[in-house]
Amino acid sequence: GNSTTQTPAQTGATVIEDKATVGRTTDGAVTYGEGAARVQVFSDFQCPACQSSNQTVGPVLDELAEAGKITIPLTQIHKNAYADANAALCAADQNAYRSYHQALYALEISKKGATVSDADRIAAAQGLNIDMEKFSSCVNNQENKSKVDADMALGNSLGISGTPTYLLDGQALSLGAFTPTDNSTATFQKNLREFLETYAARTS
Repeated sequence: GNSTTQTPAQTGATVIEDKATVGRTTDGAVTYGEGAARVQVFSDFQCPACQSSNQTVGPVLDELAEAGKITIPLTQIHKNAYADANAALCAADQNAYRSYHQALYALEISKKGATVSDADRIAAAQGLNIDMEKFSSCVNNQENKSKVDADMALGNSLGISGTPTYLLDGQALSLGAFTPTDNSTATFQKNLREFLETYAARTS
């Protein structure tokens, strides 16, 4: 095998189980969770701010999606990480979006800005409970290209210029409001979780 490709275990990724439902909306968009409130995440697997935000905001959103309180349309903006976005949707096609999402972030972080190949993307999915042949074909043939193009067009139409950007039912979610003076991640996550839980309870 190619010695440069790494499995999630080697990149330090935690293999996360997809506990919430990966569904499709009427327009074909992929969603995670089935809650009344929608949190859209415009992100990019290669941007450092997105990588750190994924580690702080990500777990809170996942937890609320898994608890049935929010729905996350799996939208990405990825001028740089176009092929990553396609691969993430290939994993979503097999109900493994979240676990592969984490493996992709770990892969990009481990590459430190170096080019990631489709072979790397495919190797990162080893160990996930998916049909690897189908996944490899989807990645190599860019089978979700039209969905990635649609995501990018959506971001442009909403005027989103930077990543990460979070929208709650279409309104920008300012994360600074939840950041405590001591910058504690645990307190930030608690504040964000409480706000979203209260909002979701009013929405449902």
